[in-house]
Amino acid sequence: MQFNLRKTICTVGGTLAMVAFLGNTAYALKRSCNGAYVAEYKTASGQIGKLTFGGIQATGGCGRLVPNRCRERARNALLKCMEKHEFANKPSTPIECTSKNRVRKYPYKNIAIGTKIFQDVAKISGGKLPTKVYAVSSGRRVCNATKILFPG
Repeated sequence: MQFNLRKTICTVGGTLAMVAFLGNTAYALKRSCNGAYVAEYKTASGQIGKLTFGGIQATGGCGRLVPNRCRERARNALLKCMEKHEFANKPSTPIECTSKNRVRKYPYKNIAIGTKIFQDVAKISGGKLPTKVYAVSSGRRVCNATKILFPG
C-alpha cells in the first residue's frame, strides 16, 4: 500500500474548504420581514380609508441554503406577535412581541394596541370605527402575508 501525499493533502484541503464554506449552518443566515397593523374604515363619502400602524420588524435564522425558511420564520413571528397583542388589548407587551420571538422592532410596547387603533381611526374618520383590522407582513418573497384580526 502506497501513501499518496498529494491525494491526502487534496482530500483534507477539500474537506476543510467545504467546512469553511458551509460553516455552522444551524443559523448561518438571517432574513427579516416588516409588519404593520392596517385598519380599514368607511370615509364620509363612503370610500374605504386605510390607516397603517407600521414599524414592526422580525428576523428569522436558517441555514445558508434555505433563505426563504428565514423569511417564513420572521413572517410567522410577526403575525403571531400582532395577533397576540391585538387580542390581549392590554397596555403590556406580550412575549411574542419581543426578541425572544424574533421580533426586533416593535414600537407599540406597553400600549393597548387594539384601543389605540380604534381611537386613531375614530379621530380621523369622524367617530367611525374600523370595519377591518389586519396584521400584514411584507418584504421579499415569502414574507408577504395578511391575517384578519377584526372582525375575527
